[in-house]
Amino acid sequence: MKKTLLSGIAALLLATGAAHAAWKLPMDTQAKVLPPKEFDHPFDGRTELSRVTQAEINRICPNPGQRKYACGGLRPDGICVVWIVDDDGLDLSGYDYDVILRHEIGHCNGWHH
Repeated sequence: MKKTLLSGIAALLLATGAAHAAWKLPMDTQAKVLPPKEFDHPFDGRTELSRVTQAEINRICPNPGQRKYACGGLRPDGICVVWIVDDDGLDLSGYDYDVILRHEIGHCNGWHH
């Protein structure tokens, strides 16, 4: 009885952990959102980075009706601003934080797509 109970608890813990584990898109799929090499470098200036909720991303970022995980660009004063959804939202996207950040910094470096 005790062995069955412990096995059940272990199975429950494993299932719960798996439910919360973030799935990730394959890196070759993620690489498709990276900017071209000439725009894929650190921004040479001040950058303001904010992590926000999914509701805030939907309000801040343009393109209504599309699921968004981040947006950003260069402000008129030359500051690169980037908003990236919090970890819960990013886990749903399947993208790594670094890939999303490079994509948005690419916009600050002049990449338009």
